[in-house]
Amino acid sequence: MAYGVGSLIAQGIVDSDDRSGSTALFVTGVAEAGLGVGSLFFCALLFRTGLVPRFLAAWGFIGYACFAGGNLLALLGVAGAGLVGAIPGGLFELTFAVWLIARGFASTTTVHSPTSV
Repeated sequence: MAYGVGSLIAQGIVDSDDRSGSTALFVTGVAEAGLGVGSLFFCALLFRTGLVPRFLAAWGFIGYACFAGGNLLALLGVAGAGLVGAIPGGLFELTFAVWLIARGFASTTTVHSPTSV
């Protein structure tokens, strides 16, 4: 992601022709698709460990798959695919944030207090 932002800044300084806009969109699309693919691993980890309910982890996996697929379709020229693909993942992120604030992660460890003799 930092590479994408850096290249956008550098292109804005170096050249200002019409191609820089399409190149910027391409770099941003690749970065967003990479973010979606990387987030699939995060949701798979949440699903396997049981830190959050399984439906929430599965929702995130499906949402990020839509996000990555939408961005890849947008790179291929399908208008609006990136925005439509971002909706399930965005709703997951909002729900996940509220869940963590309200409930937190499931505790899988128990802490024993020392017994006094």
